[in-house]
Amino acid sequence: MTTILLAAGLGYGAGALVVAIEGWVNKSPAPALVAEVVLKRIYVDGYEEETRETVTLPSEEALLERYRDWTLVEKSPRRYVFERHIKDISPVTKARGYFGLLDGSILAIFGGPPGEGDVIHTFYPLDIKRMESSLPPEELAMLQRGIRVTNLAEYNSILSTFGEFALEE
Repeated sequence: MTTILLAAGLGYGAGALVVAIEGWVNKSPAPALVAEVVLKRIYVDGYEEETRETVTLPSEEALLERYRDWTLVEKSPRRYVFERHIKDISPVTKARGYFGLLDGSILAIFGGPPGEGDVIHTFYPLDIKRMESSLPPEELAMLQRGIRVTNLAEYNSILSTFGEFALEE
């Protein structure tokens, strides 16, 4: 303000003072960053969940700080895509996940019993003939009907059990 008063005192007139004060009062803040942010959560069962939001922040640095626990995987001037790998099975699998066979021989996880639920993720083809000769018939029948999975330990156990019957590619 001292500078403004000094300028007025140098003979610039009252109009100069008003313009100087308006410029000072109406000074616009630094431009804000308005961007779409896409957050992808990738679970161990292969399920991907995506949320989108529009954020307004003072700068790109503020945006990157806000999502510092995420990995930036794609960036354009107004769009940022972040990923996070979740070391757990997805909420969908916890709620209604079943291991089963897709097309009779591919190990898959379904969002519901095989034949009723959508495929969440496919793993690998299984050697069904070897399974029939190595496993009790009820284990293969269980897999054909669907084996319910509700947590990561069950998920890993089932993969381990049937992984030994994966066909070499």
